[in-house]
Amino acid sequence: MRNRFGEVFNARLRQNILSIIAIVLFLFALGVTIFALVKTPDINEVKQPSASTDDPSKPADPDKPNPPASGSISTFHEITDETSITDEEGGMTIEVVADALLRQFIMAASDLDSTSYKVTSIQSVRPVIFDQNSTNPGIYTATLNANTWFVNATSKVVCEGKLTTDANGESSLGGRYIVKKGNTYTLYAQSVYEALPPEEIPSFVWGEYDASTPIATAEMTLSNGVKLAMTYEQVEAKMGAFDSVDTSVARTRTAVKNGYTFTFSLVDSTSTSATDWGLPHDGKYYLTQVIADETCTDEFPRGIKIGDAIENVFTKFPTANTKLQKWKEQRLYGASSYVEGKTYCMLEYRTSLGSYRIIAYDTERDYIAIAFDKSNNVKSFEWTYRQ
Repeated sequence: MRNRFGEVFNARLRQNILSIIAIVLFLFALGVTIFALVKTPDINEVKQPSASTDDPSKPADPDKPNPPASGSISTFHEITDETSITDEEGGMTIEVVADALLRQFIMAASDLDSTSYKVTSIQSVRPVIFDQNSTNPGIYTATLNANTWFVNATSKVVCEGKLTTDANGESSLGGRYIVKKGNTYTLYAQSVYEALPPEEIPSFVWGEYDASTPIATAEMTLSNGVKLAMTYEQVEAKMGAFDSVDTSVARTRTAVKNGYTFTFSLVDSTSTSATDWGLPHDGKYYLTQVIADETCTDEFPRGIKIGDAIENVFTKFPTANTKLQKWKEQRLYGASSYVEGKTYCMLEYRTSLGSYRIIAYDTERDYIAIAFDKSNNVKSFEWTYRQ
């Protein structure tokens, strides 16, 4: 009887233990399921974009800068865009101009869509300026003149994104040229400037001159840009249609416009070194003389105009002996007499006309002649190209 009771007790104990284990397992499984449901978002929920990845203007960490731009240019040296400024007052030095141009260039370059950086501030710009008097020809390859400067510079900036810098944290701006036209200065990349045609590079600014210096080739031009040795087509393009053109003289065209008489000479395969003015033998007509008569209202080189008194004209040049002496040819400046390749300026009295004339030679082929009437006022102005 006792044995039977023990067997029954053991059977119930095992059953109870199994039941408890089953309940514990069920509760564990239920807990895991509930936990998973709580931690898993609804499948229809749309995940909001992260401010640190999708919105550069709102970084997730305020101590971190915005991510780099997506452009491809990572150095200023790759930029060839032009930059210009205007000197409204007319008193800026080239050092001030260079600094202002380069700073403007840096900011303009960083705003390009193609750049991989954005400049936030400029810490320093270090320009080195070479002018036309530089004795180091290795610095540049194009010819400099009175209104062109070569600039080599580096800058140190604060920026966002990728900007190539050296060990000092400076970025090269490359070799660039500054060109002055009127009161406007333009900064050109070196390759762009050196590809410009000569007529687009001013050798002087019209209306500006130094009375203490001899008149130079660059000044012997009309206020509208016409120069000796230009072709007939080039002059016509600047002047517009001529009022008349005379072709009655062999190998010569004479055109009239706005008080000017233009003489063009043919240079072709039959021309010799004595008759070609040193110009190409290409069958074109080249400008070899210009005469401005009493009807011309334009300003001539050094601000001279028809009607100006001879005493006023003397102040435009570094004249030495300005005492009017009839029957004599007197030196005003330069060599003591005409010598090819040297500056020379003289005042002559023409007895047949009873009037004076100033003739000024430069170091090349150009010379000017200013004729006065009997009252010693400017009557005409001539530009001539020497054989």
